[in-house]
Amino acid sequence: GSAGVGAIGGTGAAGGNAANASIFAVDGYVATRGAFSHGLVAQSIGGGGGAGGSVIDLSVGAGVGVGGDSGAGGAGGRACISTSYDGCVNITAQGGNDRPAQGAGFKVTTEGDFANGAMVQSIGGGGGSGGSAGGVGALDVVSLQIGGKGAVGGDGHVAEMTLSNLALETHGENAHGLVGQSVGGGGGSGGSAAGLGVETVAPIQIGASAGQGGSAQSVDLQLANSSVSTFGHNSVGIVAQAIGGGGGTGGSAYGGTVNDG
Repeated sequence: GSAGVGAIGGTGAAGGNAANASIFAVDGYVATRGAFSHGLVAQSIGGGGGAGGSVIDLSVGAGVGVGGDSGAGGAGGRACISTSYDGCVNITAQGGNDRPAQGAGFKVTTEGDFANGAMVQSIGGGGGSGGSAGGVGALDVVSLQIGGKGAVGGDGHVAEMTLSNLALETHGENAHGLVGQSVGGGGGSGGSAAGLGVETVAPIQIGASAGQGGSAQSVDLQLANSSVSTFGHNSVGIVAQAIGGGGGTGGSAYGGTVNDG
């Protein structure tokens, strides 16, 4: 240690935003066999934010420790499955003249537990957790420890299906037919602060605030001239969920000092 020490943790980086994810199932047949073997899956998931750096300072005279703030979670992009090339809003099918011709219908069959027929998910990344700060000092005039802030979770985007002339079947337990989800990322937890001093005049520890959860957007599932059938316990035909992310937990603070006499 030394007379007067300051330690500051590094800042965590933000998670990356996800691009759009789309499937244009314009013709043909998809069949899977086995547990968790889904038929069609379009997912756009933002990256998680980085955690802030933690610090420990050992001091004589004065000590300051500040945990690093964390990075925000990335946003999810739009996720879509359509049985026609014009069925995904704001998403253009690639391939030009080389893409497959529009057919008369599409069929999906899964055989296995937890094997969903078709899923679209847009999920925001979780916010990073703030760095903690800890200090041990002797004869400090002041000892200050501050935790790093937790970051916000990323937002989920729109999840949609536009389906016509679709025949879909699942055969298995917990094997849902259509699943659409927009989910906000969870907020990061605030960093904790802790201090232990001997003959410290002013010991101060401050836990950091947490990040708020990300928002969800709409889930839109449209069917025309289609059938969705499930054969198995706890297998729901159509599931549409928009779920906001939970907020993070605030950082705790605790300290102690020993004074002679």
